[in-house]
Amino acid sequence: DRLRAAEDKRVADRLQENIASDLRTTIGINDKFLFINELFDGNMRVYDETVQKLNICTTIAQADLLLLDLKIVYNWDSESPTVRKFVELVRRKF
Repeated sequence: DRLRAAEDKRVADRLQENIASDLRTTIGINDKFLFINELFDGNMRVYDETVQKLNICTTIAQADLLLLDLKIVYNWDSESPTVRKFVELVRRKF
């Protein structure tokens, strides 16, 4: 049982650390609508365009600049759980 628990933990750790190559497939449907409603003022088009731009980013620095612009435009609170979750998913891409 202890070996199985240790093995399960290692598998869970590996899954958590997986790099997200495409944010569209990484972000679940519930999170998608949460992000649209809370971060993008209900605008699905802007959300989709943002995810496309983030998918094109090749470095974390490019993604961080885009996220900074979004935080300014939409007045995101960096301490918000929704903002943190979105940023965490974006950073998993790199």
